[in-house]
Amino acid sequence: MKKKILIIMCIVFIISFSIFYTFSYFFPSRLTYSENIFFKQNFDNDNKIILIGSSHVGQLNATNIEESIVKKTHEYKVYNLAYQGDIPERRIKSLDKIVSLKPTLVLYGISYRDFPSMMNSYPLPDPKQYFYDLFSNDQDDFGINNPKLTTLEFIRHISKDSMLVATPKELTFQNTPFFTYDITTQLKIANNTELESERVTSEATKIHLEKPPTDKQTILLIKMINDLKKNGIKVVLFTTPLHKVYLEELTESQKITFDEILEKIHRETNVKIYNLTEKYSDLPIWTNTSHVAFNTDSLIYSQDMAQIILNEIGH
Repeated sequence: MKKKILIIMCIVFIISFSIFYTFSYFFPSRLTYSENIFFKQNFDNDNKIILIGSSHVGQLNATNIEESIVKKTHEYKVYNLAYQGDIPERRIKSLDKIVSLKPTLVLYGISYRDFPSMMNSYPLPDPKQYFYDLFSNDQDDFGINNPKLTTLEFIRHISKDSMLVATPKELTFQNTPFFTYDITTQLKIANNTELESERVTSEATKIHLEKPPTDKQTILLIKMINDLKKNGIKVVLFTTPLHKVYLEELTESQKITFDEILEKIHRETNVKIYNLTEKYSDLPIWTNTSHVAFNTDSLIYSQDMAQIILNEIGH
C-alpha cells in the first residue's frame, strides 16, 4: 500500500512539474520577456549610463536624469534597469548582458534589504530556488519562474482581450524596460499620517543582516563590481533613500552591520559610494517609507542622481 502511495505521489509531482514547466516555456514572466526584448535590440554607439537595483532604484526618473545630463552634454543615454526584488544573487545572472551593452558608467543602488541573511530567511532548503538554479543557464530560453508569476502570466495571456481580469493602470517607459508604475500607488505622495501608520508593519524590523565576512550578497556584489571594472566599466554605488519612520525602526545593530558591509565593499573594490540613506528622510516626497514617489514633486532624488552622474563623467 505504501509503495502505491509513493508511486502516485511521484506521478502527481511529475505531472505538476511538467505543467509548470510547459507554462513557463510558453508564458514567461513579464521580466523575462522584457529582458529578452531589451538585450536583443541593436543599440547605437551612444555612451550609455546604466542604473541597476531594486524598486528603490526603479523610482528614479531616467527621462528626467537624461534631460538634466543633456543640458551639459549630448553624449549620453540613460537606462534604468531596476526591477522588483533585486538582490546581488539575482542581478549577477544578467551581468554578462549588462557588460555586453558596454556602458560608460553603472550606478548600483543598494539598501538594507539587499543583504538578507540566507541563514535566517531560509532555515530549510528552498525547493523553488533549487529548480531555479537547476535551469538558470536556460533562463532566456525557458523563462523558469515561480509558479505564482507563471500562472498570472498565463491568465493575463488568455484574458488580455476580455474583461475577466481587471489590470491596474500602469505607466511604462522604454528607458526603464523592466519596471512598471502603478498610477494608484507609486505616483502618489503619502501624507504623514499614512507614513506613520506603516511603523507597526515596517519591513525594517524584519531585516536580518549577516556580518560581511560571510555574507553571500556582499561577496556577490563585490564580484560584480570587480568584473565590471575588469571590462573597463566604471562603477559607482549609492545607498537608496529611506523615510525617517523606516530609519527609526532600524536597530543600532542593523546600522552598524550595514556600515560594515559598505566598508568591506569599498575596501575590496575601491568603488565610490554615495550615501543617500537619510538625505530626504524628512521631505514630503514619499509614496511609502522605503520608496520615493514617482512624481514631479519628488524629482529631487532624480536630479541629485543626475548631478552624481555628471560628477562621475567629468562635467
